[in-house]
Amino acid sequence: MQSDADTAPVPKIETSPELTTEKHVIAKISFPDFDHDDVDTWFLCLEAAFFVNDVKSDRQKFNTVIVALGNRAKYMYTAIAKCNKPDATDRYATLKSAVLEYFQPSENQRLTSLLSGVSLACKRDRIMAIFINFIGLMADLAVVMVTGAIFETVI
Repeated sequence: MQSDADTAPVPKIETSPELTTEKHVIAKISFPDFDHDDVDTWFLCLEAAFFVNDVKSDRQKFNTVIVALGNRAKYMYTAIAKCNKPDATDRYATLKSAVLEYFQPSENQRLTSLLSGVSLACKRDRIMAIFINFIGLMADLAVVMVTGAIFETVI
């Protein structure tokens, strides 16, 4: 005898043709790993992947960013909650703005990074100058040694 659980109808999930088509496209996309150090370039690559794979749905783009953020999505909670409201529009653009704002370095961080780069460049240039001087001294020493050896054989 069959139980009620065996004969109960399986609920059907409603999908629109647009979402079904997009879902198959999204499954095939190899989007870049999220790079919190260079978010601008990451979005550039992500949007290129959307274009190449003909992803146009705002909802699919929005969800792709959430998946890419992984556990960092917790920092975007307010933006995600705002985007998940039924009357929300431009979910992807809203989330993108929030991600860019959160992960962009502050003016102070950019200045510090720039100055440390200048400092490193100065150190690198100084080391190169010392190395070139050293090579020059070694060449001079080789000339002296060869000249000395020739001079000794002549005398």
